[in-house]
Amino acid sequence: MIAGMGFATLDRIYTPTRNRPIEALGGSCANVLVSLAMLGHRVAPILNLGSDETGAFLLDEIQRAGCVTQFVFREPNEESPVVVEYLDIQLARHAFSSTCPETHRQLPSYRPIAESNADRAKGAIRAASIFYVDRLSDTTLLAMEEASGAGALVLFEPNSLKDWSLFRKALPFIDILKASEDTRAEMDTQSFEAPPYFISTHGGEGLTLETGARTVTLPSIAAPRLVDTCGAGDMVTTGLIHALMNVGATRRTIRVDDVYSGLVMGQWLAALNCAFVGARGAFHAFGGATIRNALMSRSERCLDVAHVEPYAGYKR
Repeated sequence: MIAGMGFATLDRIYTPTRNRPIEALGGSCANVLVSLAMLGHRVAPILNLGSDETGAFLLDEIQRAGCVTQFVFREPNEESPVVVEYLDIQLARHAFSSTCPETHRQLPSYRPIAESNADRAKGAIRAASIFYVDRLSDTTLLAMEEASGAGALVLFEPNSLKDWSLFRKALPFIDILKASEDTRAEMDTQSFEAPPYFISTHGGEGLTLETGARTVTLPSIAAPRLVDTCGAGDMVTTGLIHALMNVGATRRTIRVDDVYSGLVMGQWLAALNCAFVGARGAFHAFGGATIRNALMSRSERCLDVAHVEPYAGYKR
């Protein structure tokens, strides 16, 4: 089983070619876990949502993907996070905002999951083969320690790091650390002993994998059509975890070749996703089963995007 704890939000995507925004589940943790569930894995997200209509919509998306929803907690009198994405499809450029363009009010943001709720999910944390985290807090630190102690591979993918003391406490429990170029630049200002596998992504320049004294560079894979690069990093992570689960990798048995092949799979998935609108656009357009079959064949010729609309498959 795969478990994870972190950020889930409503992505509200505005484009010049549509009169109203597209709305979809987003946030790195939710994107990765829901995509993995759609690929056929048993997945238990441990997430914090509000009791509002947005929370109901997000819970429905998580449930329809096939996730275990027992540990998706909806807090009374709380609002669910919302992120605005402005997308220029012609230029394949996007920008994010935390302000609603209609009301000009600040949108609800991420709140760490309560320790009491994390305690209720301990069974899932201990049962996980892979545990994914994208936000660091006292609660997620305890969960990482719990998962690691039970033998899970722990993958940490921070969006940024503000509490370096907490990060150093988490390091002994992290097997795979994955960071964007910007976050890696933050990390390079600090001194710490890197985990066994350290992945740095560089957008169109590809990524690097560092393990011990060895560094491997993987060039990016060209997108069949460039529409939206949002979520590309999440798709790399999805492909990596998918591949690791398929070979039954554990903390003790993981090999660098497993990580390498998983990253290549993730890069292919990221390239496909860039042909569609949104952080999980390819999954909306094709569905999990079709993408799973394409990943098994490792041939992008299996999926022809030319006749599929960039907006295909969205519920609203």
